[in-house]
Amino acid sequence: MDDEEFLRIINKKMQQEEFRWDSERIFAKEIEKFDRELKKLIQTDRFREELLKEVECCRAIDFETIFSIDDYRDRRFQYVCSGSFGNVLILYAGRRRQIQIIKTIRCLPERLSYAYRTGSMSYRDTLNEVKCLKILSKLCSGVWLTRKNFTINGDGQIDHRNVSINCDDDDDGDEDDDRLDGDVDDDGLNEISTKITTKIEINQCRNLNLFDYKPRKRFYFKANCFPKLYKVYLCQNEMKSKFCFDSLYPIDNVRPIDENLETTLIRMEHCGIELNQLIEMDRIGPEAIVSILKQIIIGIAIAESIYKFEHRDLHRSNITCSSIDREWIKFIYNSQKYYLQSYGFEAKIIDYSYSRINDGERVYFKDLSYLNYEKYDAEKSINDPDDDSDGDDNEIGPYSEMAKLFQSKNWSHYSNRTNLIWIKFLLKDLFAILETKSFRLSFNDEHRRIWNYLGKMIKTIEQCEDIFQFFNQLTSDNLNTIVPFQS
Repeated sequence: MDDEEFLRIINKKMQQEEFRWDSERIFAKEIEKFDRELKKLIQTDRFREELLKEVECCRAIDFETIFSIDDYRDRRFQYVCSGSFGNVLILYAGRRRQIQIIKTIRCLPERLSYAYRTGSMSYRDTLNEVKCLKILSKLCSGVWLTRKNFTINGDGQIDHRNVSINCDDDDDGDEDDDRLDGDVDDDGLNEISTKITTKIEINQCRNLNLFDYKPRKRFYFKANCFPKLYKVYLCQNEMKSKFCFDSLYPIDNVRPIDENLETTLIRMEHCGIELNQLIEMDRIGPEAIVSILKQIIIGIAIAESIYKFEHRDLHRSNITCSSIDREWIKFIYNSQKYYLQSYGFEAKIIDYSYSRINDGERVYFKDLSYLNYEKYDAEKSINDPDDDSDGDDNEIGPYSEMAKLFQSKNWSHYSNRTNLIWIKFLLKDLFAILETKSFRLSFNDEHRRIWNYLGKMIKTIEQCEDIFQFFNQLTSDNLNTIVPFQS
């Protein structure tokens, strides 16, 4: 090789290297610019500001301040699974090794939540899940509902109802029994939640002595169907931390800009094993299935009656069951006590990613307008015996039925049908499970009676308009036979 050829090759390589260096500098500048814009979007997201009011310290804190190095050295964390837009881990905390669940949600600004990565949630949807957990966890210790009545004297009678909700912080078992007023309105909670507006201001009525004041009535509610919430954190710099959760499970396609994203950590009680897993492992009998189903029904009825709560995603994987020694589980609905035989299991409802709930006049919800009911036939997906789809695909049925219900409405609106849709789906799903080979092999007369009872429940729910009507039917003499509600 002569000198000219050698110099030509050297110059070509130098030009290539220079081009590569220029490209890297340009790429680095673009990444830096994108990072600045991403930080700006995060800081200006209005739902992030609301979320900060709900978390510990009311600010985003460093990841290392939440869990110490010893927590990782002692291997107190164990990866469980990925839930809806979040990863779930077990934390063995404290000297007594109390088992808790941690759900981590990667948060995104609203403008990027649908375009960047599917494993994340917007600050708005994260706020929705946190608020649902905070509100519903209060039912574990009990909630008082207070009503004041005002009656206007004259030709007609008008009631002004002012409803307030107070939480009972005492969680000492049956101590709340002595505090019940026993003053229950026969018309039920539907009358309590009705708001009658008049053109007469209450202050004007008081000045004119147009009304007599009646003592307020109090109504008590309690249900253990929802997880107890311990702490909620918003942490920053998770990706930069050498003690981050990512070391516990693999993550694909981690990008440098992920370092700017914040993560919401939700610490709550460990609620046991998914109902779906219990059924697959044949660790649950028909009587326990009926008990779990009724626990869910009364729990949903209580939450919907107080908060107009709609779960909107109530399939088997979002119901967990923990083993208990108590023979009876107590519920209090509209100051009326109900007892259910547990058959060794207590049910919990989890995952509020799609849920809707009222907190006073504020509504928290997830927009599910992307659901397309015309794409699927709800009845076929659930009932068609020739359908070769697996169990997960069958969940399309209630989704499409909800979409059909809300096709011309805003998803923030309350519907008394959605919880009924999902309870009906659960009933049909569990009815089909009892027909499977594993259960038929151990079928006896009692199991066949339970199977027929579930079929009777399905016929009844088809005729009901909402969950309250169905619950009233379940407590009637005709249906209150298998695993009965006792008061």
